[in-house]
Amino acid sequence: MVRIYGIKNCDTMKKAFAWLDANKVAYEFHDYKKDGVPPGKLKEWAKRVGWEKLANTRGPTCPIVEAGSRLLIGFDPAEFSKLP
Repeated sequence: MVRIYGIKNCDTMKKAFAWLDANKVAYEFHDYKKDGVPPGKLKEWAKRVGWEKLANTRGPTCPIVEAGSRLLIGFDPAEFSKLP
């Protein structure tokens, strides 16, 4: 199952949702604004990709996508096309 973390009204999130829906990829959405960041997730993600990738310098938020053993930061159609 694909789980996407972010803020619903973010332009990047809208692009990610549109891509997932258009490509019929099932996903769960976790809204940071509504539900916060799940305990332990930041440490887990930082270990996997490094703090530098988690610190979005281009804007206040970015999507983080968990898909099995894969962890995607941001929206990149080429990377999304590799999702299950």
